[in-house]
Amino acid sequence: MFSGWQDGSERAAFDRLEAARRLQALDPDELVLVHGDQITAVDVDDVGTATRPTSLQLLALRDYDNRPVDWGPGAGAGPINMLRERYPADITHVALWGDNVVAQDVYPNAPGLSRLSIYLRERTDQRVRFTALYDPTVLDQLDDLEGVRAVTYGIHSHEKVETARQAGLLEAYAPPRFNPSTTPSLTVTLGISRNGPRDQFLDPDVSDEILGMAERAEQLFDALRVRGRSRTLKTPSGKPKTVELNLLSQRVQVQAELPRAPEGGNLAARPQVYGALRDAKRDLADVLQGAVDAALLVGHS
Repeated sequence: MFSGWQDGSERAAFDRLEAARRLQALDPDELVLVHGDQITAVDVDDVGTATRPTSLQLLALRDYDNRPVDWGPGAGAGPINMLRERYPADITHVALWGDNVVAQDVYPNAPGLSRLSIYLRERTDQRVRFTALYDPTVLDQLDDLEGVRAVTYGIHSHEKVETARQAGLLEAYAPPRFNPSTTPSLTVTLGISRNGPRDQFLDPDVSDEILGMAERAEQLFDALRVRGRSRTLKTPSGKPKTVELNLLSQRVQVQAELPRAPEGGNLAARPQVYGALRDAKRDLADVLQGAVDAALLVGHS
């Protein structure tokens, strides 16, 4: 999955190489950052150069009291055995290039880049803002809609529930009784009934607010779809065709099978992952050159 990076402060440009060097110089007891109800760490594998990407592991950690549970037939369930100073972790590998492009391997529960932004600010005093990149055709697809008839979002994982709550999404656009501990999956559709008047559309302020969250779509949503009537596509009877855009599938990304690390478990082989990220950037060079910043989606609804 590809994103862009921008300076997070007008006072100083973001220096990825200096940030990586400062991270490598941290004492071991400074590597773990507790911020709010999240715990984050970063391992730098390669500082990089002007042309070679900075390569690192971004880890979303859980503390000892929130460690996973294992179960065996006849033995029941209980917390896994682990040292108190260890952390269960979800890991994503991140490559940052000097041309403002970022790539990471994404899978369910992979930490989002907002954690990296916070970590770099707190541990290196470097400020950076990450923005989602979309396929260049997405603006044309949105502009082809007469108007947005409905926006649907789905949240099916615990980490996304918490991120959405912090963003105010659940308070504004979710049932007040929604409780992720008892109802772990949520799908919300905001819009006009399929049988509603053809010239009736969703309030632009609402659609723009949801589309504005596309900048953090992979952190907030498991599904994000926009439905409307096409200006150019027609049904066999000649009426405007209803089309649905899956915005998450419009992110600049490639599908890849990554080899398992030699030590086993649910961990990808680190050198091969970074190699896959570099190869993907090379293969998508033309797409990335014209990629659309998520902020540009607002106003095209």
